[in-house]
Amino acid sequence: MNDVGQPGIDNPICNSCGLYVGKNTPFHGLEGNPHPKILVIGEAVCCDGDVTGSIFKGASGKMIKELLRSCGYGDCSAFLNIVRCHPEGNKLSTRVIKACSQFLWRDLLIMRSHLELTILLGKTAFDVVIGVKEKQWNDYMWILNTETDNPNAILLCYTCYHPAYIMRRRSLEAQWKIGLKDALDHVPRDITIKGWDYSNWTIE
Repeated sequence: MNDVGQPGIDNPICNSCGLYVGKNTPFHGLEGNPHPKILVIGEAVCCDGDVTGSIFKGASGKMIKELLRSCGYGDCSAFLNIVRCHPEGNKLSTRVIKACSQFLWRDLLIMRSHLELTILLGKTAFDVVIGVKEKQWNDYMWILNTETDNPNAILLCYTCYHPAYIMRRRSLEAQWKIGLKDALDHVPRDITIKGWDYSNWTIE
């Protein structure tokens, strides 16, 4: 994989995307533990995040953080969004997702040796990281092999609904929490429910 560098005004990927223009705090990076055991990946920076300069601080962010703390992972978790600048109207285009996903994969490949579980919130995160056509993607564990014959290159991922979706459908909340807690209980147990080989992953 080629090093795409850090997101910023001088990065050609960001210049071609242009989403950062006019934003208060563009290029949000990792927040939380700099060497996390648990990484939570959301979709994009919300409007509040652009104003405050901090991500996962809204109601849905608090929801996932409270669950992590209740399971004993509050201090060893970190948070990241696929799209690192706030999209107007919270509408994500394929072009923006493709641009920002290059930085996400750069960070994942750097952090993979100490990650015990990566939690993917929502269909966008699933599509970017898992990248397979699946009708049933919610509440699954995945083993991603990012490099052949390298045991430190394995990513264990859990895919589930975004908490913002759960907040609109409270009838699903109890099962959503059970699924996340079950996934965290499997850390760092090696289980394989679904697998995908990313050993030859490259940026197009």
